[in-house]
Amino acid sequence: MLELLSIKNRQGKTAAHEASERGQTGILELMWEAISKNDQTDRTKGLYMADDNNRFTCLHIAAMSENDERLEVLEYLVGTVGLDVNAIADRRLTPLHIACEYGHLDVVQYLIENGASTTLRNAQLFNCLEISIQKQHEEIARYLLQLPNWREMMRNAQPIDATDAYDTPMRKLIRYMPDVAFWMIEEKLTRKVGGEGQKVSQEIYDYEFYEDMYTVKEWYKQGFHKMTLLL
Repeated sequence: MLELLSIKNRQGKTAAHEASERGQTGILELMWEAISKNDQTDRTKGLYMADDNNRFTCLHIAAMSENDERLEVLEYLVGTVGLDVNAIADRRLTPLHIACEYGHLDVVQYLIENGASTTLRNAQLFNCLEISIQKQHEEIARYLLQLPNWREMMRNAQPIDATDAYDTPMRKLIRYMPDVAFWMIEEKLTRKVGGEGQKVSQEIYDYEFYEDMYTVKEWYKQGFHKMTLLL
C-alpha cells in the first residue's frame, strides 16, 4: 500500500501532497491508517516526508496552500504525525519561509509557536523577516518584529553584487515598508527617559541598525557560516 501511495505525478507529487494542498486532512488520515503499523517510521517517511520535484514535503505544500483548511492540515502534520517544522527543501526553503512568501499569517504564527526557527536563511541568505518584507506582507513583518528575538532577525546581511555594499533587513524595510520602518524606529529603537514635569526628559536612540558599517560583514559571515554547517 505504501508503494502505491508513493507514486508521483508529473509534478513529482504524491496523493499525500495533493491532499495537503487541497486541505483534505481526512484523506491524509485514511492514508496513514491504510498502511501497516509495523513500521511507523516508514509510514512517516513514505507518506508525509516524501518530497516533490522541489523537495517540498507535505508541510511545505500545506504552508503555501490557499485552501481555507490549510491550518488543520498543518496541525495534523505537526501535532499528530510529528513532522519537522524546520524541514529544508530546494533553495534552502523551510515551511516558514514559504508561509512568509505567500502571506499566510495564520501559518506563520502556528509554525513559530511550534518551534520553527525565525533565523534560518534560504539560499539567498534571507530569513523569514526579509522574505515577508520583500513580498510586502506588512502584517507578517509587524508580527515578526514583535517577537522576543526580533533583533536576531534584524542582524542579517547579504552582499550586493558588483559593489562593496550590503543589504540588510533595515534597508529592505525602508525601501519596501517605510511605514513599518518608521513604526519600528519609534517603538523599538527609541527609548524615552523622564517626561513632562520631570527634571530630565530625553529620547535615547539605538543606532545599531543605522550605523551598521562595522557590523554588516559580521552579520553576513554569521549567516553564511550557519548555512554551511547545515549543508
